[in-house]
Amino acid sequence: MLSWSSPRVLGMGIVWAAVCGVVLATGCAGSGQCTEATCEHEAVVTYPAGLLSGPYDLTLSFAGLPELTSRCSDPGAPELADNPEGVTCDLAGFQLTGEIAGQRTVSVQLLDVPSGEVIVAGSEVRLEAVGESRPNGPDCDPVCFVRNGSLDAVAAE
Repeated sequence: MLSWSSPRVLGMGIVWAAVCGVVLATGCAGSGQCTEATCEHEAVVTYPAGLLSGPYDLTLSFAGLPELTSRCSDPGAPELADNPEGVTCDLAGFQLTGEIAGQRTVSVQLLDVPSGEVIVAGSEVRLEAVGESRPNGPDCDPVCFVRNGSLDAVAAE
């Protein structure tokens, strides 16, 4: 009969302790430690210096998502109330927050408000990941991205 102090039982206990330690260290058993926070992706796109000098309309197109249009650099304009959530813009570029900022590319169109002239027509901007965070812990989803992009001077001409 085996007792708790026999070498065979002690050896099996050491093996089980080692297996449990590996499982806990790899996070397999630690999934209950994840919180359930959602991502707040961010993306910043810059324009070439001097591209814009006054109010403009910014139209953004993402694959598989509805087109978004924002009025930019026009304080007091009634159109500002209709700007989509998660898009802010000024003469230097625009910033995205939320799910749309997790996209890898965006097509950009810029329209000068006073003249109605198209300044940039459908230029594709690649949004490169420059940082990431995991709000629910290092081994937990989701992964939130910070992305940067720039509108090429050539696309603006």
